[in-house]
Amino acid sequence: SVGFTLKGPPQNGKVGHRRYECNICKHQRDMETSRVRKGAIKCQKCDQDKKIKEYASAAKKVGLTYIGGPENGDPDNYRQYQFKCKKHVQDIQISHVTKASKKVPITPYRCNLCAEEQYRKEAKVAGLTYIGPAKNGNNLFRHYKFKKCKHTQDIQMTHVRDEIFRCQTCLDQ
Repeated sequence: SVGFTLKGPPQNGKVGHRRYECNICKHQRDMETSRVRKGAIKCQKCDQDKKIKEYASAAKKVGLTYIGGPENGDPDNYRQYQFKCKKHVQDIQISHVTKASKKVPITPYRCNLCAEEQYRKEAKVAGLTYIGPAKNGNNLFRHYKFKKCKHTQDIQMTHVRDEIFRCQTCLDQ
């Protein structure tokens, strides 16, 4: 009957229920007989397995590895993913990963922790100390402290990387 095989009496003891086995995954559960006859039942395990395959496929397209349920986030909307660096894991909204995997061209997710590490290294080489996100709110900039004069300012990350910047406070004095 409709993708399920009757296995016997229910384990839950409910009247009108029987024990059925999914013909695809062999998962067993108690279900209401009338709903099975009408075809109004799907195998929850098969549905869950299908979703997991979809999550894993979308993750792979954007450079992530699907791990499973979220560590801290909402279990209906978040899943845990590992970044390409293989060092860091993060809870990310399922819909964000799915949407990103359908964009053309696909922009891979990047590990923010590894990016922060890189900003610190580049700053050190350039004679700066990396403080954090830019005060001006621009994602192309970060906030830095000059090691020599101790002034702080937002500087474009590519300028730090290429070492083409000056302290505006010292120039203005």
